[in-house]
Amino acid sequence: MIGLQHEPARCSSSPYKSIKSSSQSSATVFGTTRSLTPPKPIRGETVAGTIRLNLVFLALSLVGCGQRLPTVSGSVALDGELVRGSDNLQCIVLFFPENGNGAPAIANVDGSGKFMLETGSTKGALEGKYDVAISVAEIIPSKDGGNPHIRQLAAEKYADPSTSGWTVEVVPGSNEFDFAIEKGDQNRRLSNNDG
Repeated sequence: MIGLQHEPARCSSSPYKSIKSSSQSSATVFGTTRSLTPPKPIRGETVAGTIRLNLVFLALSLVGCGQRLPTVSGSVALDGELVRGSDNLQCIVLFFPENGNGAPAIANVDGSGKFMLETGSTKGALEGKYDVAISVAEIIPSKDGGNPHIRQLAAEKYADPSTSGWTVEVVPGSNEFDFAIEKGDQNRRLSNNDG
C-alpha cells in the first residue's frame, strides 16, 4: 500500500513510537510506519468533480433528510369546469425548474379536483421559479380487451412548459395555484396500440 512500511512488531510500554526524521514525515503506530503527508489525489479527481459531488450531497440533504419543502397545491379547470381525476380521466401537473437545474415536481389531480406536488418521494417543491405544463387525457377502454385509447382533451400547448404560458414562483410555506385551460382537438389520439 502507498505510504505504508511494515516493521516487525516490538513490545514496548506504549504502542506509539517517536516520529522518525526523514525527508518525508512519518510516524510508527502499532509497529506500522504511516506517512504524515496527505495522499496524492486519485487519478481523474478535479476541483469541478469535487464541487459537483458537494452539490449532490447538498441537494440530497435538502430533500432527503427530513427538511420540509414548501407545499404546492391547486386545481385545474378545463373550459370553466373543475377537472376531477378518475380511472377514465387523468390530469397531470408538472413544474419544471425555470433555470433547468433540479428535478421537476409532479402531481396527479385527484377525484376532488385538487393536486399536491411532490418532488421525488417528498411532498412539496423547492423554492424558486418554475415553468408549468398540464396534460388532461381521457382513457377509453378498448372493446376487445387490448390497450386503451388515450385522447388528449386540453389544447396541446399546455402540455409543453415552453408554450403553456405559465411561470410561477414557489415561496416558503404554502403555495396554491389554480390553472384555467381550454379544450383542444378531442379526436386526436396520443396512443392507439390496439389497432
